[in-house]
Amino acid sequence: MAKITVALPEGKAGLVFSGSSTPILSRVSYGGAMHGKSIKPGYIVDALTLGSGKKFEGLSKVELVNKLKESADDHNRKLTFTIAHKAGTHEVDLPSGDNVGITIAEKKGKAIVTAISHTSPLKNHVSRGHVVENISTEKFCLTGHSADDINQVLINSAAETTRKMTFKHPGEELSEKAIDYEEVVLDLPAVQDLGIELGGTIATVLSVSNDSPLLGMVFPGMKISAFRIEDGREYHGLPGTLLYKILQETSDTEGRQLYFPSPGTEVGADVTLKFYPQMIGLSSQELGATFESDGEALKLVDSMGSFDVVPKGVILLDFSFKGAATSEWKSFNPSSVEELDAMLMDSSGCERFFTFLGAGSTYMPDECVVVCPPGKLGVVFKGNPASLVTIKEGSPFGLSNAMPGMAVQSVTIDGRTTTNPGTKELTKLLMSNPDASRSVKLVNPETN
Repeated sequence: MAKITVALPEGKAGLVFSGSSTPILSRVSYGGAMHGKSIKPGYIVDALTLGSGKKFEGLSKVELVNKLKESADDHNRKLTFTIAHKAGTHEVDLPSGDNVGITIAEKKGKAIVTAISHTSPLKNHVSRGHVVENISTEKFCLTGHSADDINQVLINSAAETTRKMTFKHPGEELSEKAIDYEEVVLDLPAVQDLGIELGGTIATVLSVSNDSPLLGMVFPGMKISAFRIEDGREYHGLPGTLLYKILQETSDTEGRQLYFPSPGTEVGADVTLKFYPQMIGLSSQELGATFESDGEALKLVDSMGSFDVVPKGVILLDFSFKGAATSEWKSFNPSSVEELDAMLMDSSGCERFFTFLGAGSTYMPDECVVVCPPGKLGVVFKGNPASLVTIKEGSPFGLSNAMPGMAVQSVTIDGRTTTNPGTKELTKLLMSNPDASRSVKLVNPETN
């Protein structure tokens, strides 16, 4: 290991040591005689050399402390250290600014401190080779992340005064990769490519490219529970593939927002669309919508005006408005156009919204083929022939264009194809051959 020799002034050096047989520097007193010198906690004491040239090696902690006291009047004494890293985890406050004077690079899958400026405010707390375990800001707390992620957070949080970084000895294992944050509402630029990859049954960030305009503001693992558009639409519970399509469709639209709930927040699995129409309007026709009733629910069959952004075919789940007198929200489930128009007349001039089901089906592809990896698939089928009902988190179906409601046209196992299987037959084929080459072809029942 590398060694360093530093001169000691007369009097108290302001150094605190730990260990027994081998003294280890554990603290440099702030404002003391050695504060700001090129030594750090964790360094191992090799030798004490007096001004006379006499050298003491192999001292215990007690012996070292006594020799330092005895030589307090010696202005030419020196200490020689072996450069080592402080064991365990230690937290350091970061000053504001986009340059804290340390270089962090990725090495062997860890974010490593590779250089420290002589003007760095961290030079007395961190050594080259230390591993960055964690960085926390006012918005995020990232653990076990890459050097790129950490450096981007440093840049984006330059104005903050409460951020911290936690370091570990290079020989210690990092904690599992994790991210914690309070809810985040992110305004999106009107660009074609946001540079993020999405997946999951609830839209989840899988990766963020280095040229993404959202770099440092979103990270892999963050879930998106809602997507708002200034034209009055608000989607909830979108799977990643569907959210990506809608983001592409609205790429030239200003005023879009993504909502990321804090980790652990329960997110509904049903895809719903809230639509906030103009406050003035006495009937559905006046608002630009034509509904038809099946006796139990209303279906949107034609749209124009403000309603033209809502896909046709969606089913009205409920209609809600905020009472002008009480400011309380009231929800209703009209089953006829007449009922809905009466509610629209009562709520004219009030804040109000429609909640629709079935928005996802309008984006259902005509067909798709899912190549199944070995093991469980994380899906639920029902019916005869089988239809896809649920795609669970982590399922390979969630990384494809497959959507709940699609019918299974065929399943191929090691080159042998079975068409229109029922749920029992399909489940048996898939479970009996978990390691075989398997693929499932699904079709849109409305177009096939």
